[in-house]
Amino acid sequence: MGSRNGNRTYCDDDAGYSFGSSIDNHDFADYNTVTGNTFTGNLSTWQIKNDGKNNSINLETQIKNETTNNYIITYYDKKIICKNISDQATIKILNSIGNVILYTHPIENIVYLPSISKGIYFVLLSDSDKMHVRKILVE
Repeated sequence: MGSRNGNRTYCDDDAGYSFGSSIDNHDFADYNTVTGNTFTGNLSTWQIKNDGKNNSINLETQIKNETTNNYIITYYDKKIICKNISDQATIKILNSIGNVILYTHPIENIVYLPSISKGIYFVLLSDSDKMHVRKILVE
């Protein structure tokens, strides 16, 4: 967030106008909250660069999500494949504006999506008292 702040060779290429980056090349990525992300591999603070003002990055949530959920959600060929889930697990698929487009129980750990349109979706897996969220891109 705010990682460039005008520190690029091309930042002055549009100088001379009375709007946008001609006035100020800074990013102004201020007053943001980052929470609930899951990272794989070694978690460290450099994974989210923060040069803005008054931003909040909740690394504690990221660590908790990584170490307590062993769920694997994979999207491939118009289907969602889930691993390490119970028979009681449910799946909600939301579009990019938060509308639920599907609510179902995976059958043999698979949810088929034959008519899903291109776009960004969020898969919410609920299993017992745990929830896991995964963003997928349908091309």
